[in-house]
Amino acid sequence: MADPENQTLRLLREMREQIEGTRGDVSGLRSEMREGFENVSERLKNLQQAMIGESVLGAAEV
Repeated sequence: MADPENQTLRLLREMREQIEGTRGDVSGLRSEMREGFENVSERLKNLQQAMIGESVLGAAEV
């Protein structure tokens, strides 16, 4: 049977690797979400302009 101290160190190393991997995933997800919200915001702005008749280009989205 493995020494308890060695077992603990092994588990801590595995946890560290998983946490570091998760950080990269989260930052990538953040940038994707930011881009998505910017796209939605622009489309809403175009729809709003089309509804009040400010833009012919906005009407194409409706």
